[in-house]
Amino acid sequence: MKSNKCNFDMLLHKQKNSMLSSFGELISDTENRILQGIPIEVEQAHFI
Repeated sequence: MKSNKCNFDMLLHKQKNSMLSSFGELISDTENRILQGIPIEVEQAHFI
């Protein structure tokens, strides 16, 4: 039972990391657009 919990925590941790990294990519992409003067799409704007 304990090993299952450990595996689940590991999976959750990986998922959280991938969510954070994709969120970071979204933000840096948005920053690049702002720097270049490109309008941001509406679906990205609601993240900020």
